[in-house]
Parts: sequence; structure tokens; C-alpha cells
Amino acid sequence: MNLIHSCMRSRMQTHLRTAESSGETRELLRLTELPLLINMTCSTFSNLLGNLTLPAIEVGRVCVKTSGREAGHKCVVVELIDKNFALVTGPKEVTGVKRRRVNISHVEPTVDKINVDRGATDEDVAKALEAAGKTEEMRQAVKPIA
Repeated sequence: MNLIHSCMRSRMQTHLRTAESSGETRELLRLTELPLLINMTCSTFSNLLGNLTLPAIEVGRVCVKTSGREAGHKCVVVELIDKNFALVTGPKEVTGVKRRRVNISHVEPTVDKINVDRGATDEDVAKALEAAGKTEEMRQAVKPIA
């Protein structure tokens, strides 16, 4: 939401500078001009969103569980089962997340990714986390969003 507000604020400031530089003394935002301003803001916002690349859920991606008893704990995607489900593991000794199938909508991908093979065991994932130096980072739980 902050991105939308900052986009609208910058558009309004640009509109204000344009009105001031042209010497107009009329009221800046009339009700007839507001839809035009909102349309300009929305198109700018959609252009900004088009340029953003979000991390995809893929094998080796570090994610945060967003629901369930393990909410807020980090896990690693080991295998993609289908378009709705993935197999994740903590491993349990590191983060407390058991190896299980999760709904993709219940995990939030992070920018971190480790190098593991598809279907890797918990021991392989623990070794990959150790090699990447992310073991301590994985142990720290993230506060779940309420």
C-alpha cells in the first residue's frame, strides 16, 4: 500500500508543479480532475509492478510458512508435487519444520535459494544449508503476519 501512496504523492506533486509553472490560479484538484489523476497513478503503479520480479517457488527456495503450527518458521522446497502443493523440509533438527506436503499458498518465498537436488533428503538439505552458511539464519523464526 505504501508504494501506491508514494506513487500518488509523486503524481500529485508533479501535477502541482505543472499547475504552478503554467501560472494557473484555479483550484488544483477539482472533482473532475481526480479520476484523471487516479488513472495516471494506476497506470504508473501497474508499470512499476510489471518491472518487479518476485521469487518463484522452486526446488531449493527458502520459504517462510505462513499458516499452521509451524507458521513463521523457515523451510526449504525439496520438490514440487503439482501446481498447488510442494514438499518442504526444515529440516526438523535445524528449524523445527517436519518434512511434509504444503499448499503453495501457505508458504511465502524469500530471495534466498540453496543448491539442492530434487527430492533431497533432510541430511542433504542440512549439508547444503551448512555449505551456504545459512544454518543460523534458518534457525531464527520470522514473526508471522496476523
